[in-house]
Amino acid sequence: MITCIVSKRLSESPLDDHHALRRFAAQLVAYVCHTYNGTYPVLQQRVTKTLLRAFLDPNKPIGTYYGAIVGLAGLGDQVVGILLRPNVKAFTTNCLEKNKSGSDGGGNVTAVTLTGTEKRDKDLVIELLVDVLHKHILTEYEQTERFVLNKDPASVTRPTLQQLEYEFTDAFGVEYGAKVAGLVDASLSARNSNVSKSQGKKRATVQNDMDVD
Repeated sequence: MITCIVSKRLSESPLDDHHALRRFAAQLVAYVCHTYNGTYPVLQQRVTKTLLRAFLDPNKPIGTYYGAIVGLAGLGDQVVGILLRPNVKAFTTNCLEKNKSGSDGGGNVTAVTLTGTEKRDKDLVIELLVDVLHKHILTEYEQTERFVLNKDPASVTRPTLQQLEYEFTDAFGVEYGAKVAGLVDASLSARNSNVSKSQGKKRATVQNDMDVD
């Protein structure tokens, strides 16, 4: 199953949807780890070690990176926070950026031209990575907010887009940090808007009840 997640090539044609197979294999591996980790305590540790090594290897193809990310994300939010999130900057710099430039053999840096399939696969890796980080950070923020609400509701404040960009560009680099910050900001704004609407409806219902009385 691990082979189906991080293998260099899973089909004869690069146009085949190998991403779906990698996602399915990752779901199976996550199920096995969660089901049998009590019986085999080192099982998930060995799996995460293999996936993390593939994720940080600059010589792996784009498809392997996709599989490594979806595999690590499938093992849960804690794995994302401990293993994936701290290594994003190293991954984007050493693995993704290598696809933007190369060498002509004489020490001169040259641009690398990606094929249509390679560009598609790279875009899917970036989209997946940003989405995984977005969901992880949003979950983290909501957990922190609930904790603060229980302690001191008056101290709860929503970070601004500028604050989010500052935090995440430092952690993930300018390009990817800005993408993550934008998604988190949009999600928080939408959630706050829904909460305000819900509170408004409750106040209106209470007022109507009072008017009837």
